[in-house]
Amino acid sequence: MRIVAFISFMLWVVGLAAQEPAPVDTFRKGSSIIIDNADQNFFKQVGEEYEQRHFGNVRMRQDSVYFRADTAIKIFNEMNAWGEVSIQQGDSLSVFSDSLFYDGDSLMAYLEYNVSMVDRESQLFTDRMVYDVDRKIGTYTTGGLLINQEARLISRIGQYVVEQDMMYFRDSVRVTHPDFLLKADSLAFNVKQEIAYFEGPTLITFDSARIYCESGSYTVGTQRAVLSRNAQFVEGDIVATGNIILYDGVKEETTLLGYGNRRAYYRDEGREAYADTIIYNAKDQLVYLMGNVDYADESTQARGKRYLYNTESGAIQGMGRGQFNLGEQILIADSTNFEEGQKGGTAQGGVIWIDTVSRISLFSEELDYRQENEEIITGGGRPLFLSCSEEGDSVFIAADTLYSKVDTQHVWIDSILQIDSVRMIKAFYDVRIWSEDMSGVCDSLVYRERDSVFILYGAPVLWSDSAQIFADTIYLHMKEGAPQRLDAIQNAFMIEQVYGDYFQQVKSRNMEAQFKEGRLNEVWAKGNAQMYYYILDESDAFMGMQEASCSSISARFDSTGQVDAIIFYQQIGGKILPIEGLDPFEKRYPGFRWEMSKKPIGLVSLGVNRRLTALVRPEKKILMEQAKPEK
Repeated sequence: MRIVAFISFMLWVVGLAAQEPAPVDTFRKGSSIIIDNADQNFFKQVGEEYEQRHFGNVRMRQDSVYFRADTAIKIFNEMNAWGEVSIQQGDSLSVFSDSLFYDGDSLMAYLEYNVSMVDRESQLFTDRMVYDVDRKIGTYTTGGLLINQEARLISRIGQYVVEQDMMYFRDSVRVTHPDFLLKADSLAFNVKQEIAYFEGPTLITFDSARIYCESGSYTVGTQRAVLSRNAQFVEGDIVATGNIILYDGVKEETTLLGYGNRRAYYRDEGREAYADTIIYNAKDQLVYLMGNVDYADESTQARGKRYLYNTESGAIQGMGRGQFNLGEQILIADSTNFEEGQKGGTAQGGVIWIDTVSRISLFSEELDYRQENEEIITGGGRPLFLSCSEEGDSVFIAADTLYSKVDTQHVWIDSILQIDSVRMIKAFYDVRIWSEDMSGVCDSLVYRERDSVFILYGAPVLWSDSAQIFADTIYLHMKEGAPQRLDAIQNAFMIEQVYGDYFQQVKSRNMEAQFKEGRLNEVWAKGNAQMYYYILDESDAFMGMQEASCSSISARFDSTGQVDAIIFYQQIGGKILPIEGLDPFEKRYPGFRWEMSKKPIGLVSLGVNRRLTALVRPEKKILMEQAKPEK
């Protein structure tokens, strides 16, 4: 029986060299290893089997898997091979080594020395590999190198799953490429799509930038990365973080995404910003800040919906309702555009400008700002000026144009000549003034912030309670948001309506008035003072009219605004006229004009559009809280 088996085997060996590999479409686990060719063949019986030794150009197969080697020993369904060993599986996968042990039953190949696996454009090199022929999975634990086009990947432990086009690497993973260097603890690489997936601490270094994360992916061909878990981007002075970072190497663009309680963060030299989404484009040197933005640099803070920052020019543009904190000033608007270093800029749409030190505000539709001299020009409709005390007393002024500027002046402070910065606010054309205590109109106005003085020019008129005061020029001194003193210069006139066409009148060259709790308390008419005063009885019936001319007149008012006492100084003439037959139109001094119809009686009467009026009312308390000085 053994002789018959031996003869049959020898006849099979003789025919090996002439046989060609038969194409097999299926691969069956447990099928036999077949020797298709060898230059020399030897055998040795081992039990019921023969140990086959083959030398020179050995070719073997097991179904659709083909093996080649210089030398091979086969016993049972196992094989050892040496010298230019190769495994060919399918059209694209080849495995090479110097030594191979293959178990045809378990379909496991153990390769050693100069091991390489080639699949399409990928080549894997290692010293030892275990290759599962059935599942097409190669594994190494002694270090390996994967070459995929221009990428070079090194790791201590790796596994190549051919059917998934995936390689998995662990322990000291390093990927080099002309465009980047990647270091990671673990990494999965799709060799077909050229996508790297990483878990654990990962650092990607480009020419001028670095990306760190603990989870994410990177596509080699498109140079796109998706990063999460402690993701961070660094380029020069730029540091950016986010819950998720999207990086596009072709566009040189980095997108930072925040969610939950954590927002994206961006910082460069002297600047930092938080937002829901931040996009940094290195090519255009632009930073887009979107959603819940907080921005700050050496001189500016900004909050709002969207901002665009140019890292090269330093210009920053606000899109959507936002707020700028410019040192001691606050600017709120629908859109803003500031030049490099905030040297100047513009704002449009519901603009609110606040000086937190002097507690004054400007409301307008348009605003131009220049940092030098802190110059502000408003426009668009009728801008509004607001001066507010810590107690909430307010003065509103509207005009066609409001202009603000800080001038440097030499002033004496405690007998020492010092340089002081003084803010001036000017209002032009159709100026209207309103507060709870006083109203007024004029053609133009100047406000001096240092001494809280309003100077009214061009037919100025002021009303306090029922009294009307006008002159060529009026100086109104404020204290804590309320009128304290008034100086009417040249052609001063005070009128108060008694009834119908009957008016109390005081006329003089100049006039001075003192206020108490916002109401007229005392008035001095100085220089050629003249007075028409109607005398009333207890029932407010007319008794007569007092006419007087003197050097000066003083009048005191009670808490209701009524005259309580009159004092004449150096009286030149005077008399009391009976009321019967008195024509009130004849008893009016030259220059008399009663302009109560022009008196502003509320915020709406200032002629400001509804948008600005609506901004003032609900936000006044908030704005003044922001404007309060820190204690």
